[in-house]
Amino acid sequence: MDEMNNQNAVVNTQQTGDGRTLYIDPSVAAILPSMLKEALANMSPSKQQHFMEEYNRKKKSVGLAYFFLLLCLGMPYGYLGKWGLQIAYWITGAGVFIWGIYLLFALPGVVKDVNRDIASQIVRDLKIMG
Repeated sequence: MDEMNNQNAVVNTQQTGDGRTLYIDPSVAAILPSMLKEALANMSPSKQQHFMEEYNRKKKSVGLAYFFLLLCLGMPYGYLGKWGLQIAYWITGAGVFIWGIYLLFALPGVVKDVNRDIASQIVRDLKIMG
């Protein structure tokens, strides 16, 4: 079992511009700004692993966001933790459906931005914890 984890760690490593190593999933690294990648590269492999565990636990899914948009009272913003926008969405009747149609196309980008914010918060928390 440990051998499998070591193989995954090798597969998921990336070099930063200054030669430091990132031990995080490449798909996650792709959405992170360079400043966050550098902060992660300065952390130990165990802290990077902790980052990945927290990120995987907290990240939002595009599929679930669409589920909430289409089948659960139009609640995509509530799912994403943006309750102010969610209330405005309800009050305006999804902008007389124009806002809802817009979200059909924009939701993947909104989820990506929320996930980037989640990653930023986790890195800040890890820095604070030392």
